[in-house]
Amino acid sequence: MGLSEIKNELIKLNNQLENKLTLKGINFEKATGTTLILKNVITSKTNFKFDKFTHYVIKDEKYDEEILYLQKEINAWEKLFFEEIGRLIKYEELPLIIYLKEEEKWKWWEIDKVLHYAKGGARLKYYRSKKNEIDTL
Repeated sequence: MGLSEIKNELIKLNNQLENKLTLKGINFEKATGTTLILKNVITSKTNFKFDKFTHYVIKDEKYDEEILYLQKEINAWEKLFFEEIGRLIKYEELPLIIYLKEEEKWKWWEIDKVLHYAKGGARLKYYRSKKNEIDTL
């Protein structure tokens, strides 16, 4: 599984988590009879938003189990993502260079810095690989 697929799965899971947290916030608002945001802005004079950590304070059995499961799943996918990056750095730098340039839109100097290349090293490998792709067609 490539980095793009792993990142896509992470985005999907984070969206699901945000949805569950929003639904939990709505249940909290229903239970208290006032809106969470307005009440906290008036009392604390800060711009408070129902976030990922607030759910630890507010118990909602309907969503708690799903939220904890999603958090564990996100942690597992993030671990896989970072392990895959480590593997690519160690054994296959070219797919990592292609991913960082095409998917993440990094600048060449950023890629060179992360991979400890001299200036232009990543760009040279990238364009050589593209030239080889064209030559083999």
